[in-house]
Amino acid sequence: MLDPANVRRCWGSYDACRTVFERIRGESRIEPYRGHLVILVHGLGRSRASLGGLQRGLKAAGYQVAATSYASTRRSVARNADDFSDLIENLEGVDRVSFVTHSLGGLVVRNLLARKDAPWRDRIEVNALVMTAPPSRGSRMADILQYIPPVNVILWRGLFDSRTGAVATLPIPDVPFAIIAAGNGKRGWNPLLAGDDDLIVSVEETRLVGTAGWIRVDGIHAFVMNHPDSIAATKHFLEHRRFGDPA
Repeated sequence: MLDPANVRRCWGSYDACRTVFERIRGESRIEPYRGHLVILVHGLGRSRASLGGLQRGLKAAGYQVAATSYASTRRSVARNADDFSDLIENLEGVDRVSFVTHSLGGLVVRNLLARKDAPWRDRIEVNALVMTAPPSRGSRMADILQYIPPVNVILWRGLFDSRTGAVATLPIPDVPFAIIAAGNGKRGWNPLLAGDDDLIVSVEETRLVGTAGWIRVDGIHAFVMNHPDSIAATKHFLEHRRFGDPA
């Protein structure tokens, strides 16, 4: 269990961590989330700190935001989706959630949303999903890097689950979703990828049938989620479930 400064307060079983949390909540008078909660899910090899600009932008717009960290390199997409399902199941006072993801985080949430029989879905509505730089069709770079040490050792499970063959089996989200891609509007940044790209994921690889909105911003993969245009588009989609100017 980590506090907002990433100091480990407890580890072990859920029950053990919950006991410590309840003590800290009472001492610090931590208020539970209420109503609509926006959950941020980072990309491969990153942490919740990578979403700082996005988190601040959404909080400034009045949203309750939970920036999460997960074992993106050590656990499979499915195992991380298990953990997120457990997390949401234990939310108190929340009746609606939205997800904003970066890169691999989009695959984790797609796996999560494919679990239509999860108990929490009977009591918590999913408002919207915004995916920034997702390898929606799998990543050609993951196909290449899987054979290159030490990259494949360091990034391991998340890298393998980003390959084109692995992503092909993920269902389309059953909620309103939008995609924000990054590139330079020309030939892209990476000569190993066809067309425009953000260094890691090509613009075409982000596309997914059924999206309620798709845009491209000028930028690179590592920072696209914190780009001012991405933040503005995300806020608009969470409110209106579409891109463009408010009606």
